[in-house]
Amino acid sequence: MADSRIALSIVLAGLGASAIHSGAATQTPRNMKFNADSILAAAYAQTGPGAAAVVTRDGRLIYVGGRGLADVRRQQPITPETVFELGSIAKQFTAAVVLQLVAEGKIGLDDPLSSVFPGWPQPGARASIRQLLNHTSGLPDYSKVPGFIGKNSGGGGPPTNCWRLAKACRPRPHPVKLGSITTAATPSLVPSSKS
Repeated sequence: MADSRIALSIVLAGLGASAIHSGAATQTPRNMKFNADSILAAAYAQTGPGAAAVVTRDGRLIYVGGRGLADVRRQQPITPETVFELGSIAKQFTAAVVLQLVAEGKIGLDDPLSSVFPGWPQPGARASIRQLLNHTSGLPDYSKVPGFIGKNSGGGGPPTNCWRLAKACRPRPHPVKLGSITTAATPSLVPSSKS
């Protein structure tokens, strides 16, 4: 449910930006503020989870606003001062900027990380920008470690603490070759302290 809200928020933010931008040449800051308020009001109830928006034009701040609640349980409204956890959404923005740099010919997807991060520790320096964007870790797939599945709480689910995961993935006698890097999933391995 939270993922669908995030996806909806991203889509609505994009649609809102398009709607605001489509008439940007003829709109005044006051009209843009009204449009941004209207888009937020149409997308989010004042009494449920909400969103914040910022609109700039030519480097000037035109609109800052929010609608809905930052914390439904505590009935805490979204204000211009509300701080949101970015979490994994920053990955999409980072990927977009990296792909812009690729399109401009400034970097290549198959360039090693060491070409853009001098001094990146070995052996990770051989990993490519593409692998970084794909979230490949260089670690073996921990769910395939012999004895991993079935020895954890829940009879086969992920371990409930980091120590068990680290122990299950301890170094092997033979290093993993770069070509055998597996994609690292990002599940919640440790129950969150937030409720």
